[in-house]
Amino acid sequence: MATIVKRPSGKCQATVRKDGQSRSKSFLRRADAAKWARETELSADRGLLTPDLSVNASEMTLGEVLRKYRDNITSEKRCADNESFAINGFLRKCSQLASRKVSKLRSADFVYYRDQRIKSMKAATVVRELGWLQHALDVACEDWRQNLPHGNPVKPVRRPKINNRRERRLQQGETPTHNC
Repeated sequence: MATIVKRPSGKCQATVRKDGQSRSKSFLRRADAAKWARETELSADRGLLTPDLSVNASEMTLGEVLRKYRDNITSEKRCADNESFAINGFLRKCSQLASRKVSKLRSADFVYYRDQRIKSMKAATVVRELGWLQHALDVACEDWRQNLPHGNPVKPVRRPKINNRRERRLQQGETPTHNC
């Protein structure tokens, strides 16, 4: 099945998914994207859609996984803009971690990331980031044949406790309001 999404850059991205495989391509015009999607679907129906070997599955970096996740998975979510923004920020600020091969990632890498991130962000933000990192690696392992020899390295990372509780005391002269 094909989907065509207008990207923030103004281009139209066509994605065709068939039997666990997907192909994506960006076009300047929507008509070109629709034509490519029809042709690709016909090729898939005829069994001519070969596995995409443009990047060797065992050689992908975390950055490549996150870009593919952002373009193919996040773009289908309701919160696509927010999550895409967060992934782009991660790719910019954590280039050292993003440049590591997924097969070489360890839980200690993400524990260090969590500990550094919690110094400047609220716990809820860090928990959300660890959530999409974990999901991206799950998708990479299950759908994109990535080799994670020790399982998903984000899964055992302990999430920070979220404490969004607010405590406000009445100022002199204020009266309590009950909106029950």
